Amino acid sequence: MNVIKTMKPGQTGANRFLRKYGKQLVAVRYRRKPNDNKTYTTVEIIVDEREYAGKGLSILATHTDKRRQSVAIPIAFEEFQLRQQAKQIGAQWSKKHKVWVLLYHQAVELGLIHRQRPDLMAMIDDVVIYG
Repeated sequence: MNVIKTMKPGQTGANRFLRKYGKQLVAVRYRRKPNDNKTYTTVEIIVDEREYAGKGLSILATHTDKRRQSVAIPIAFEEFQLRQQAKQIGAQWSKKHKVWVLLYHQAVELGLIHRQRPDLMAMIDDVVIYG
């Protein structure tokens, strides 16, 4: 199939796919087969995202370092069971910023990493940050 047109997100002809795939959309392509009366539309989307270790570093070292980093995670007062789990694994409560501080890998295990507040970590000074 030959590509007859490629569009980036936001261009006319790609907007309906942008609404469907959001930030994952990379490109929309219109293709045709030689001797065929059909036009095929394909989309390129991001399906996975990983950190690149960089030159001279192993990805294992990068991930090991990240696992030891502390993260700030908000857990609502009503989420009693979740707060109990955080306490059991050693998370610490920051009264000043109203977040729990725990290790990155613990937040992943609890399924809370999507809640992390990296903007607060640099400001937390009322708990002992481990990692």
